[in-house]
Amino acid sequence: MTETKRWTPIDLLKTTAAFFESKGLENARVDAEILLSHVLQCRRIELYAGFERALETAEVNRYREMVRARAKGEPVQRITGEAEFYGLGMTIQPGVFIPRPETELLIDEARNLIPAEWEGEWRACDVCTGTGIIPVTLLSKSPAFVRFDAVDASEEAIENAGVNAERHGVLDRLERIHSPLGVYLRDHRDTYRLLTANPPYVMTKEIATLAAEVREYDPALALDGGADGLDVYRELIPLAYDALLPGGALLLEISDGVSAGIRSILGESAFGETRVRKDYGGHDRVLLAKKEA
Repeated sequence: MTETKRWTPIDLLKTTAAFFESKGLENARVDAEILLSHVLQCRRIELYAGFERALETAEVNRYREMVRARAKGEPVQRITGEAEFYGLGMTIQPGVFIPRPETELLIDEARNLIPAEWEGEWRACDVCTGTGIIPVTLLSKSPAFVRFDAVDASEEAIENAGVNAERHGVLDRLERIHSPLGVYLRDHRDTYRLLTANPPYVMTKEIATLAAEVREYDPALALDGGADGLDVYRELIPLAYDALLPGGALLLEISDGVSAGIRSILGESAFGETRVRKDYGGHDRVLLAKKEA
Protein backbone atom coordinates (compact mmCIF):
# COMPACT_ATOMS: atom_id res chain seq x y z
CA MET A 1 0.00 0.00 0.00
CA THR A 2 1.28 3.47 -0.89
CA GLU A 3 0.23 6.71 0.67
CA THR A 4 -0.88 8.20 -2.68
CA LYS A 5 -3.05 5.29 -3.79
CA ARG A 6 -6.81 5.75 -3.54
CA TRP A 7 -8.17 2.49 -2.22
CA THR A 8 -11.59 1.09 -3.06
CA PRO A 9 -13.29 -1.63 -0.99
CA ILE A 10 -12.72 -4.28 -3.66
CA ASP A 11 -9.01 -3.43 -3.96
CA LEU A 12 -8.55 -3.59 -0.20
CA LEU A 13 -10.38 -6.90 0.07
CA LYS A 14 -8.30 -8.53 -2.68
CA THR A 15 -5.02 -7.28 -1.23
CA THR A 16 -5.92 -8.18 2.35
CA ALA A 17 -7.25 -11.65 1.50
CA ALA A 18 -3.99 -12.45 -0.30
CA PHE A 19 -2.00 -11.11 2.65
CA PHE A 20 -3.99 -13.20 5.14
CA GLU A 21 -3.55 -16.30 2.98
CA SER A 22 0.20 -15.75 3.00
CA LYS A 23 -0.01 -15.77 6.82
CA GLY A 24 -1.84 -19.10 6.78
CA LEU A 25 -5.21 -17.76 7.98
CA GLU A 26 -8.02 -20.12 7.01
CA ASN A 27 -10.88 -17.69 6.37
CA ALA A 28 -8.86 -15.00 4.67
CA ARG A 29 -11.56 -13.41 2.51
CA VAL A 30 -14.25 -13.57 5.18
CA ASP A 31 -11.93 -12.05 7.79
CA ALA A 32 -11.05 -9.24 5.38
CA GLU A 33 -14.74 -8.55 4.75
CA ILE A 34 -15.70 -8.56 8.44
CA LEU A 35 -12.94 -6.12 9.34
CA LEU A 36 -13.70 -3.73 6.49
CA SER A 37 -17.45 -3.81 7.10
CA HIS A 38 -16.74 -2.98 10.74
CA VAL A 39 -14.61 0.03 9.77
CA LEU A 40 -17.22 1.25 7.28
CA GLN A 41 -20.16 0.39 9.58
CA CYS A 42 -22.01 -1.56 6.92
CA ARG A 43 -23.06 -5.12 6.16
CA ARG A 44 -20.60 -7.33 4.31
CA ILE A 45 -22.82 -7.47 1.22
CA GLU A 46 -22.82 -3.67 1.07
CA LEU A 47 -19.06 -3.67 0.50
CA TYR A 48 -19.74 -4.87 -3.01
CA ALA A 49 -22.58 -2.45 -3.68
CA GLY A 50 -20.14 0.44 -3.29
CA PHE A 51 -17.02 -1.40 -4.42
CA GLU A 52 -15.69 1.43 -6.62
CA ARG A 53 -15.91 4.30 -4.13
CA ALA A 54 -12.64 5.71 -2.87
CA LEU A 55 -12.10 5.30 0.85
CA GLU A 56 -11.03 8.08 3.16
CA THR A 57 -7.45 7.99 4.47
CA ALA A 58 -8.72 7.62 8.06
CA GLU A 59 -10.78 4.58 7.03
CA VAL A 60 -7.81 2.95 5.34
CA ASN A 61 -5.55 3.63 8.31
CA ARG A 62 -8.06 2.16 10.76
CA TYR A 63 -8.42 -0.89 8.55
CA ARG A 64 -4.64 -1.31 8.38
CA GLU A 65 -4.48 -1.41 12.18
CA MET A 66 -7.04 -4.19 12.27
CA VAL A 67 -5.31 -6.13 9.50
CA ARG A 68 -2.02 -5.99 11.39
CA ALA A 69 -3.71 -7.26 14.55
CA ARG A 70 -5.35 -10.15 12.67
CA ALA A 71 -2.08 -11.07 10.97
CA LYS A 72 -0.51 -11.41 14.43
CA GLY A 73 -3.19 -13.94 15.38
CA GLU A 74 -5.72 -11.82 17.24
CA PRO A 75 -9.23 -13.18 16.56
CA VAL A 76 -11.54 -11.08 14.44
CA GLN A 77 -14.09 -11.03 17.26
CA ARG A 78 -11.53 -9.56 19.66
CA ILE A 79 -10.53 -6.91 17.14
CA THR A 80 -14.08 -5.79 16.37
CA GLY A 81 -15.68 -6.59 19.73
CA GLU A 82 -18.45 -8.29 17.79
CA ALA A 83 -19.58 -11.80 16.83
CA GLU A 84 -22.58 -13.06 14.91
CA PHE A 85 -24.45 -15.87 16.63
CA TYR A 86 -27.69 -17.45 15.46
CA GLY A 87 -28.26 -14.44 13.21
CA LEU A 88 -27.81 -11.97 16.07
CA GLY A 89 -24.99 -9.51 16.65
CA MET A 90 -23.33 -10.10 20.02
CA THR A 91 -20.92 -7.84 21.89
CA ILE A 92 -17.67 -9.56 22.90
CA GLN A 93 -15.84 -7.82 25.72
CA PRO A 94 -12.24 -8.45 26.83
CA GLY A 95 -11.69 -11.43 29.11
CA VAL A 96 -14.79 -13.33 27.99
CA PHE A 97 -14.94 -16.51 25.89
CA ILE A 98 -15.60 -15.96 22.18
CA PRO A 99 -18.77 -17.83 21.08
CA ARG A 100 -18.40 -20.68 18.59
CA PRO A 101 -20.93 -21.48 15.85
CA GLU A 102 -21.26 -25.07 17.10
CA THR A 103 -23.21 -23.77 20.09
CA GLU A 104 -26.05 -22.88 17.73
CA LEU A 105 -26.97 -26.59 17.77
CA LEU A 106 -27.69 -26.29 21.48
CA ILE A 107 -30.01 -23.38 20.72
CA ASP A 108 -31.90 -25.54 18.22
CA GLU A 109 -32.35 -28.29 20.80
CA ALA A 110 -33.43 -25.85 23.51
CA ARG A 111 -36.02 -24.18 21.28
CA ASN A 112 -37.64 -27.57 20.75
CA LEU A 113 -38.09 -27.87 24.53
CA ILE A 114 -39.64 -24.45 25.17
CA PRO A 115 -43.45 -24.50 24.86
CA ALA A 116 -45.40 -22.10 22.67
CA GLU A 117 -47.91 -21.48 25.45
CA TRP A 118 -47.64 -21.58 29.24
CA GLU A 119 -49.54 -20.41 32.29
CA GLY A 120 -47.28 -18.42 34.59
CA GLU A 121 -43.48 -18.26 34.46
CA TRP A 122 -41.28 -20.81 32.68
CA ARG A 123 -37.85 -20.65 34.35
CA ALA A 124 -34.56 -21.77 32.86
CA CYS A 125 -30.93 -21.40 33.89
CA ASP A 126 -27.67 -21.14 31.96
CA VAL A 127 -24.44 -21.79 33.85
CA CYS A 128 -20.96 -20.87 32.58
CA THR A 129 -22.89 -18.23 30.68
CA GLY A 130 -19.93 -16.24 29.30
CA THR A 131 -21.21 -13.57 26.92
CA GLY A 132 -24.76 -14.74 27.63
CA ILE A 133 -25.33 -15.95 24.07
CA ILE A 134 -27.40 -18.97 25.12
CA PRO A 135 -29.97 -17.24 27.36
CA VAL A 136 -30.05 -14.02 25.33
CA THR A 137 -30.63 -15.86 22.07
CA LEU A 138 -33.29 -18.11 23.56
CA LEU A 139 -35.08 -15.23 25.24
CA SER A 140 -35.09 -13.25 21.99
CA LYS A 141 -36.69 -16.22 20.21
CA SER A 142 -39.15 -17.24 22.96
CA PRO A 143 -42.48 -16.05 24.37
CA ALA A 144 -42.49 -13.50 27.19
CA PHE A 145 -43.27 -16.10 29.88
CA VAL A 146 -39.75 -17.56 29.54
CA ARG A 147 -37.26 -16.30 32.15
CA PHE A 148 -33.56 -17.14 32.41
CA ASP A 149 -31.03 -17.01 35.21
CA ALA A 150 -27.45 -16.63 33.92
CA VAL A 151 -24.67 -17.83 36.23
CA ASP A 152 -20.93 -17.32 35.89
CA ALA A 153 -17.94 -17.13 38.23
CA SER A 154 -16.46 -14.32 36.11
CA GLU A 155 -17.51 -10.71 36.76
CA GLU A 156 -16.48 -9.80 33.20
CA ALA A 157 -18.80 -12.49 31.84
CA ILE A 158 -21.78 -11.36 33.92
CA GLU A 159 -21.27 -7.78 32.74
CA ASN A 160 -20.97 -8.90 29.11
CA ALA A 161 -24.15 -10.99 29.38
CA GLY A 162 -25.99 -7.91 30.60
CA VAL A 163 -24.74 -5.84 27.67
CA ASN A 164 -26.05 -8.41 25.20
CA ALA A 165 -29.36 -8.80 27.02
CA GLU A 166 -29.91 -5.04 26.88
CA ARG A 167 -28.84 -4.95 23.25
CA HIS A 168 -31.57 -7.44 22.33
CA GLY A 169 -34.28 -6.11 24.62
CA VAL A 170 -34.43 -9.02 27.07
CA LEU A 171 -32.65 -7.60 30.11
CA ASP A 172 -35.89 -7.56 32.11
CA ARG A 173 -36.19 -11.35 31.62
CA LEU A 174 -32.60 -12.22 32.49
CA GLU A 175 -31.34 -12.47 36.06
CA ARG A 176 -27.52 -12.38 36.19
CA ILE A 177 -25.78 -14.14 39.05
CA HIS A 178 -22.06 -13.79 39.79
CA SER A 179 -21.33 -17.08 41.54
CA PRO A 180 -19.59 -20.43 41.16
CA LEU A 181 -22.18 -22.79 39.70
CA GLY A 182 -22.00 -25.20 42.64
CA VAL A 183 -22.74 -22.53 45.22
CA TYR A 184 -25.71 -21.23 43.27
CA LEU A 185 -27.34 -24.50 42.21
CA ARG A 186 -27.19 -26.04 45.69
CA ASP A 187 -29.60 -23.33 46.83
CA HIS A 188 -32.05 -23.84 43.94
CA ARG A 189 -33.51 -27.32 44.12
CA ASP A 190 -36.62 -28.07 42.04
CA THR A 191 -36.53 -24.66 40.36
CA TYR A 192 -35.95 -24.97 36.62
CA ARG A 193 -37.57 -26.59 33.63
CA LEU A 194 -34.41 -26.26 31.52
CA LEU A 195 -30.75 -25.99 32.44
CA THR A 196 -28.15 -25.24 29.77
CA ALA A 197 -24.36 -25.09 29.87
CA ASN A 198 -21.31 -24.86 27.66
CA PRO A 199 -18.66 -25.71 30.27
CA PRO A 200 -14.88 -25.75 29.79
CA TYR A 201 -13.91 -29.19 28.49
CA VAL A 202 -10.32 -28.94 27.27
CA MET A 203 -7.92 -31.21 29.15
CA THR A 204 -5.32 -29.18 31.03
CA LYS A 205 -2.43 -30.86 29.21
CA GLU A 206 -3.98 -29.98 25.81
CA ILE A 207 -4.29 -26.22 26.40
CA ALA A 208 -0.68 -25.64 25.35
CA THR A 209 -1.45 -27.34 22.00
CA LEU A 210 -4.44 -25.13 21.14
CA ALA A 211 -4.18 -22.59 18.36
CA ALA A 212 -2.56 -19.37 19.55
CA GLU A 213 -5.70 -17.32 18.87
CA VAL A 214 -7.58 -19.60 21.28
CA ARG A 215 -4.85 -20.15 23.86
CA GLU A 216 -3.83 -16.49 24.07
CA TYR A 217 -7.16 -14.72 23.68
CA ASP A 218 -9.78 -16.89 25.42
CA PRO A 219 -9.77 -16.92 29.25
CA ALA A 220 -8.30 -20.05 30.84
CA LEU A 221 -11.37 -20.29 33.08
CA ALA A 222 -13.50 -20.93 30.00
CA LEU A 223 -11.14 -23.52 28.51
CA ASP A 224 -9.57 -25.62 31.26
CA GLY A 225 -11.73 -28.62 32.12
CA GLY A 226 -9.15 -30.25 34.38
CA ALA A 227 -6.98 -33.32 33.88
CA ASP A 228 -9.63 -35.26 31.95
CA GLY A 229 -11.77 -32.34 30.78
CA LEU A 230 -14.64 -33.43 33.02
CA ASP A 231 -14.22 -31.36 36.19
CA VAL A 232 -17.19 -29.06 35.63
CA TYR A 233 -19.44 -31.82 34.26
CA ARG A 234 -18.66 -33.97 37.28
CA GLU A 235 -19.83 -31.18 39.59
CA LEU A 236 -22.66 -29.93 37.43
CA ILE A 237 -24.61 -33.06 36.51
CA PRO A 238 -25.81 -34.12 39.99
CA LEU A 239 -26.51 -30.50 40.96
CA ALA A 240 -28.46 -29.97 37.73
CA TYR A 241 -30.62 -32.99 38.49
CA ASP A 242 -31.57 -31.52 41.86
CA ALA A 243 -32.15 -28.03 40.41
CA LEU A 244 -34.51 -29.29 37.71
CA LEU A 245 -38.21 -29.79 38.21
CA PRO A 246 -39.66 -33.23 37.37
CA GLY A 247 -39.70 -33.55 33.59
CA GLY A 248 -37.01 -30.90 33.25
CA ALA A 249 -34.11 -31.13 30.81
CA LEU A 250 -30.36 -30.60 30.92
CA LEU A 251 -28.62 -29.52 27.70
CA LEU A 252 -24.82 -29.62 27.59
CA GLU A 253 -22.34 -28.73 24.90
CA ILE A 254 -19.74 -31.50 24.70
CA SER A 255 -16.93 -32.78 22.48
CA ASP A 256 -15.77 -36.18 21.28
CA GLY A 257 -12.97 -36.08 23.83
CA VAL A 258 -15.30 -35.92 26.84
CA SER A 259 -18.43 -37.59 25.45
CA ALA A 260 -17.76 -41.05 26.86
CA GLY A 261 -16.80 -39.66 30.26
CA ILE A 262 -19.96 -37.55 30.46
CA ARG A 263 -22.13 -40.52 29.60
CA SER A 264 -20.42 -42.46 32.37
CA ILE A 265 -21.18 -39.66 34.86
CA LEU A 266 -24.79 -39.58 33.67
CA GLY A 267 -24.98 -43.35 34.06
CA GLU A 268 -24.25 -42.93 37.76
CA SER A 269 -26.83 -40.16 38.12
CA ALA A 270 -30.60 -40.33 38.43
CA PHE A 271 -31.26 -38.89 34.96
CA GLY A 272 -33.45 -40.97 32.72
CA GLU A 273 -33.54 -40.44 28.95
CA THR A 274 -30.31 -39.21 27.35
CA ARG A 275 -29.29 -38.64 23.75
CA VAL A 276 -26.44 -36.98 21.85
CA ARG A 277 -26.65 -34.80 18.76
CA LYS A 278 -23.68 -34.63 16.42
CA ASP A 279 -22.53 -31.47 14.68
CA TYR A 280 -22.17 -31.12 10.92
CA GLY A 281 -18.65 -32.52 11.12
CA GLY A 282 -19.95 -35.73 12.68
CA HIS A 283 -18.64 -34.95 16.18
CA ASP A 284 -20.61 -35.34 19.41
CA ARG A 285 -21.72 -31.81 20.26
CA VAL A 286 -24.92 -31.54 22.33
CA LEU A 287 -26.14 -33.88 25.05
CA LEU A 288 -29.72 -33.93 26.31
CA ALA A 289 -30.59 -35.55 29.64
CA LYS A 290 -34.11 -35.58 31.05
CA LYS A 291 -35.32 -35.83 34.60
CA GLU A 292 -38.25 -38.19 34.92
CA ALA A 293 -41.61 -36.52 35.37
